[in-house]
Amino acid sequence: MALHQGTIVPAAVLRSAPAIPGRNVLLRTATLDDIAARLALGSQPEIIQMFGVSKTGVKPMSREKAIGWVQGIISNPYAWVIEVNGAFAGEIRLDRVDQTDRRASMAIGMYDANIVGKGYGSEAIRLLLQYAFADLDLHRIGVRVLAYNHRAIRRHDTKVLNLPAFLEQRRNLFLFDGG
Repeated sequence: MALHQGTIVPAAVLRSAPAIPGRNVLLRTATLDDIAARLALGSQPEIIQMFGVSKTGVKPMSREKAIGWVQGIISNPYAWVIEVNGAFAGEIRLDRVDQTDRRASMAIGMYDANIVGKGYGSEAIRLLLQYAFADLDLHRIGVRVLAYNHRAIRRHDTKVLNLPAFLEQRRNLFLFDGG
């Protein structure tokens, strides 16, 4: 075990993911301060439901769960805290990263109901996609969105993320027909 920014994690999982700054959003590794911030935001049923949990299945956030959450971010080499204007707001990560096939899936969770729907999630996604395509040399990122999560569906719409322009800039990073 090792102490990483005030949190005990297995030494084998330590990594230094780069901080990824944006205009209003910073993607960074978790810190000890994030335990209290995650605990303070709690488990709001209207937010947790968007992750596929029924409102009746939402459990209160405990200090132990918040510590486990921070350890999970630190132990994942492709996970970041989303910080908005200096305050903890959520998390974003790449899962199932496959360097051979150059693909991954993405997950995002905004936990602060006061900032949801204001474009911060979209900015975090753009930052993560830029990193995934340019720095990790991936060519495919998948995302699963629940049918009733209309806000996420709008966010993932090409108009919100401006994917056509992004893809045009990155067209040489994509593989077509196995090329």
